[in-house]
Amino acid sequence: MGTRYNPDKLVHPSDAQSWTHFDGIHHHKALEARNVRVALATDGFNPYGMSAAPYTCWPVFVIPLNLPPGVIFQRQNIFLSLIIPGHLGNNMSVYVDPLIDDLLGAWDDGVWTYDRATKTNFRMYVWYHYSLHDLPAYGIFCGWCVHEKFPCPVCKASLMFIWLRKGGKYSSFDKHRQFLPLDHPFRRDKKNFTKGVEVKDHPPQMMTGANIRAQLDGLVINAEGGGFVGYGEQHAWA
Repeated sequence: MGTRYNPDKLVHPSDAQSWTHFDGIHHHKALEARNVRVALATDGFNPYGMSAAPYTCWPVFVIPLNLPPGVIFQRQNIFLSLIIPGHLGNNMSVYVDPLIDDLLGAWDDGVWTYDRATKTNFRMYVWYHYSLHDLPAYGIFCGWCVHEKFPCPVCKASLMFIWLRKGGKYSSFDKHRQFLPLDHPFRRDKKNFTKGVEVKDHPPQMMTGANIRAQLDGLVINAEGGGFVGYGEQHAWA
């Protein structure tokens, strides 16, 4: 990855804890520098401009993360894998499924690749590492509705926003204090946040992949109104 001129700052995905954690679990694949970690990025836009007829399409980009910070997001290093026409609704998985199949195959079996430097073929493994979205696109990408009272795709139903009766919408006001250290003075502040409320709750526990998979496996289709049983009350899986 070259020289790190600012080792105390996060300037590249390899500086993050998740990168080194992954290396510790899959060290055999991580030792091969030619194996590729990728990020996926998508968002909707109107290719005809904001003043044109209402239309949207969703390009899905694959970004190799092995490159240095100065070139990782240059245009020639970002690959357009597919373009999804129209608004996604609940059909994101239908369109992205072929790409996910390719990534699973590249992770499990690898892909025979030509190394131009050594003029030899080798089996290159690829793995999905991150996704890059704004919050609404993130919600569509992971199948979690971010527009109601459980808008956090990370905390999920453990973090519930409050309903503003006069504003007619949900608000995150004062929900941040539970994430502060237990001895932080903001937790005891009863004047500048919710009046008379001192926050003693611990932050929601970070969910593991196994926890999320268990939630998905436990979803029951609502035979009456579509969607899943408990939507909006117990979860926001869409």
